[in-house]
Amino acid sequence: MGLDPALRYISGKGFTSQIWPQEGTRNHFMAYLPLQTWFHVIHLKILPFSIYSVRFPWAFYLLLGTGFMFLGFKKNQLPTWIAVGLCILLINEKSLFETTRGVRVEPLIYLLFAIAFYAKAFSKLHLQSIAASLLILCHPDVWPLALVLFLDACTEKNSDSYILKPNVLWAYPILALLSFLWSIDFNLTHWLSQFVHQGSEHAASGGILDRLNNHFVLRFWPYYSTQPWVPITIYISLIGSLYQLATRRGTTVGSAVLLTHFVWFIALGPFHRYNSILFFIAIWWFIPYLIRSKSILKKQGIQVAITVFVILTSADVVARHYMAYAQHAIRNPYPVLSWLKEELPNEDYLLSGHSIGYYAMDHTLHNGFILANMPPYDYDFSNYKNYFILGERPIKGLETIGTYKATYANSSNYASKTYATLFLMYTPSKEEYIATLKAMDTASRDEVSAR
Repeated sequence: MGLDPALRYISGKGFTSQIWPQEGTRNHFMAYLPLQTWFHVIHLKILPFSIYSVRFPWAFYLLLGTGFMFLGFKKNQLPTWIAVGLCILLINEKSLFETTRGVRVEPLIYLLFAIAFYAKAFSKLHLQSIAASLLILCHPDVWPLALVLFLDACTEKNSDSYILKPNVLWAYPILALLSFLWSIDFNLTHWLSQFVHQGSEHAASGGILDRLNNHFVLRFWPYYSTQPWVPITIYISLIGSLYQLATRRGTTVGSAVLLTHFVWFIALGPFHRYNSILFFIAIWWFIPYLIRSKSILKKQGIQVAITVFVILTSADVVARHYMAYAQHAIRNPYPVLSWLKEELPNEDYLLSGHSIGYYAMDHTLHNGFILANMPPYDYDFSNYKNYFILGERPIKGLETIGTYKATYANSSNYASKTYATLFLMYTPSKEEYIATLKAMDTASRDEVSAR
């Protein structure tokens, strides 16, 4: 979804979107903080519009961020094998892996956090402040972390210990704020309307017991059943930070841990894709304890045990890559795209259903893509002549005008989304189309509730 405003901008349709459900996005998109979309615009200026070209930069940011983390670990005097092990834990973390593939903002957050971590290790206060300021433009869930990183840089800059004393570092968040205001045409009223609407979909809810359960249980379980060390690491860092605070031995990273957990507990629902941020901070929190344990880490038995553990932690991601390889014939998007381009008219149509359809469209023409699970649908349906839905099974009442079936050499059957069989369905009636979209939305929400 973050790609759509950038693609429409590149296609000459302005910084707008008709996929997002917030009122006003068709005139000026403001529902999301702008940094991710700015990066999408840069990518689309350089690279062609295709699935792999859209995903590639975010995989690159993941690797680049890991490089900065490694350098930061080494500067903190961690042994090379420990630094490599920590990098493997980070890059294999489940939600970071999934958000990279899904082209979410988290890989960019990881890169900026890694740059700030590297800058702090090397006492590069300007770079640390720049990274912290850019984090502000990524997502509200990293505002606590960005604040701590910026104030830490100010503390180092102000030798007289006045944290909030203005200095040259303040120029960076001010420039970030001005850039943000420019991106919304300084229209805070419209921005708040869209942003609050979007935020309400991800906000924490319920009483104190509900929030405790959401933040400490549902946020992590059963999602991390294949990577239990991730929530365990996060729990330990939180308990340790509370102990440091109680014994008046608070640290910068402890403040980041506590403030992030507090804000998320109060404001943020238990969405799994955010969890990698807590894991980044938890790894940061453990570094002083790893440094103090150097003598223990030199023991051969400990080194073997840790090495085996790190290798085993890669099993989840390795299994996913193996599954992708085993299913490469039915996951290859290009035959599907060729088929769709032959079946769909050049323009004057609306398409919904499987997301692969978005990449088959010519977005410079009079076409539109609808996410059925994101009502209200911000389209004047009467402006289009043709209404299509691309799905994995036929829909009663719609005419199937084309069927795609992939040919593949093996019969491996995994519970995963593929392009094995797709149906392109058509209706000339906008009323029937809208009714079908609503039914698809209801079915999607029922499926999510049943998980």
